[in-house]
Amino acid sequence: MPAIMKLLIPLLCLCSILASLNAATTSVTVGGKNYTVTYESLAYDGNESQFNNTDMPWWGNSSKAESFAQATSVNSVHYGYEHFTGFGLSALYYYRSDGNGGSTASSTATSNNRNYAVSAVAVPAPLPILGILPVVGFLKRMRKRQRT
Repeated sequence: MPAIMKLLIPLLCLCSILASLNAATTSVTVGGKNYTVTYESLAYDGNESQFNNTDMPWWGNSSKAESFAQATSVNSVHYGYEHFTGFGLSALYYYRSDGNGGSTASSTATSNNRNYAVSAVAVPAPLPILGILPVVGFLKRMRKRQRT
């Protein structure tokens, strides 16, 4: 039993730390995959590396941006997918979620603050109950070996 407590206490501490962080997140399902999307209020600074990264699967793909926006249950999360500069303008194209399964395509000046989605992390599927049983058996065998 003490081994379980050694594992349980750090896990509970980690959960409390994660719960206390001030990150705005929402869960979405796109293409059969579950994602945790993090969003924050910021202005796009015109630097492509600010949004163009592997944590944003919708960047550079307007249809994916629309899919994420439609799957978001929070109103006014902006999924920026393209930066435009030309004719003296600097704008960011995005899809904005309406919180009810719809979205609106639009653009804004890069200097405007919006609730931009900045990352999407795929959430692994939960282990089925039968998948946990071999792990429990393995842990019991390990405890027996430690006792002898």
